[in-house]
Amino acid sequence: MRLYRLRHNLLLKDISKKLGWTASYLVNLENGHRDLPLAGCQKIEQDLGFSGEDLREFRACADLTVKRFDIRPATPEAARLAGAFCRRLNSLTPGEREQLMAVLGE
Repeated sequence: MRLYRLRHNLLLKDISKKLGWTASYLVNLENGHRDLPLAGCQKIEQDLGFSGEDLREFRACADLTVKRFDIRPATPEAARLAGAFCRRLNSLTPGEREQLMAVLGE
């Protein structure tokens, strides 16, 4: 988010007003001291109007900072898929990872 903010010459107070969050919370997010839940990511994407490269870059950065993903409420099939994916993730080749990202539209 910091990169987006700096690229668009926005101050923390500008973004905090748009999101309805305190500047101190945003500082903690930018510095990696707070996790950003999925709902928070979606709020940022919507309220800041992310699109195109900004959206892809934000999602990639957000994914790197999340320590844990919550898939609830998931169907049993979705939970099995998530578990299988997590077990196999580290053994995928770079090509397989690129193919999965393409399938997911990421």
